[in-house]
Amino acid sequence: VDAPAPSGEDSRIASWLISFECRAFRILGLNAPLSACAACGRPWSRSDRPRFFSPPGGGILCGSCRKDREGILVPGGAAATGSASS
Repeated sequence: VDAPAPSGEDSRIASWLISFECRAFRILGLNAPLSACAACGRPWSRSDRPRFFSPPGGGILCGSCRKDREGILVPGGAAATGSASS
């Protein structure tokens, strides 16, 4: 069964929520690296492509490091917002 595509409003809410969570984690001292892969350190491009966030993996992971990891895709803009507010 295919899930319905998220609406524009859903994307805005998801971006806002991820941004809020990044700020809350930073305040608590739990910030993950947002400018590079948390596992291998490969730097991110400046694109708005979605990124893979894995709490067990320690943050945002590149395509090579995300294999067989639990996590979610987050909007690239949300990750950029989180790193800009660091």
